[in-house]
Amino acid sequence: MLMVEEKGAGGYTSPKRRCCIIVLIVLSFLAFVGIGIVAGYFIGRNSAKSCEGNGETKTPNGKQTQKQLDQIYKDAVEMVSTEELRENLK
Repeated sequence: MLMVEEKGAGGYTSPKRRCCIIVLIVLSFLAFVGIGIVAGYFIGRNSAKSCEGNGETKTPNGKQTQKQLDQIYKDAVEMVSTEELRENLK
């Protein structure tokens, strides 16, 4: 009769098998990180495109004109003036 040893849960694993398991764990971790980086790149790129606006307040090259900048400055100065602040606090 042949005697076959059964390996239990705490059985001996060969060093070669243990090395393969460690390599597989490391490679799967690196693959997971790589997929996350690639996905993050494309998600960030698409979200940046959606934040560009609808083009009403910008010129075709994406910059605001001097007239628009002056209006923004004027609105900001009016908003922080003492009279405007008093009205907002009421």
